[in-house]
Amino acid sequence: MRWSWLLVLALCACSDVGEDAKPTPIPLAPSFKKVIVGRGRPKPPPEPQLAIGTLELAAASYRAELPIVLETARALTVDLDWDIPADAGGLSAGVVLTSRPWSGDPREASEWLSVKWIGIPRGQKVRLAVESRVAGRYRALDLFGWPDDQAGRAPARRMRLELTRAGLGVLLDGKEVFRVADTGLPLDRAWVHLGAWSHTGAPPMASFTRLALE
Repeated sequence: MRWSWLLVLALCACSDVGEDAKPTPIPLAPSFKKVIVGRGRPKPPPEPQLAIGTLELAAASYRAELPIVLETARALTVDLDWDIPADAGGLSAGVVLTSRPWSGDPREASEWLSVKWIGIPRGQKVRLAVESRVAGRYRALDLFGWPDDQAGRAPARRMRLELTRAGLGVLLDGKEVFRVADTGLPLDRAWVHLGAWSHTGAPPMASFTRLALE
């Protein structure tokens, strides 16, 4: 099994918070300033969170140090370039959301939500899987007919995850393929991991090129 973290996401810029300013995503170690509002009550600083916007990426694995806050963020979109080999067995790539910070392989965390492509042997390319782990217990939310249907497909270039506190929708290249109101893992905030895995020692040949949060 191989997992390599190549880069930590560049995150957010810090700006002064004025009386009418909206909360702005801030770095991990800010110097908070008390802002007095109303009758002398201090205004709480904005919660550190992953910035709304787009990051251009260029590597196989990423880990965000700041979480998505689901009151603020509604959708996560990633672009993936993957040169599928003739036999993709043992390879996978996709998005994992953990319920707390996790610096290692996110699949080893006790709670996560995952949408990923899984390689199929014998030239069948890949299949899609939506999975979760809650309190250490694995759950397949949708394996899209696998293992009865073993037909593969080329992976979509763009994957969009539409998020609510409990629900998840998945769109591939603009087409909805999955939606559920309750994943079984309610999340107020989630830490984003993008990864390409190999169980065979062969390089996965996958590269994430864009991450957009809105």
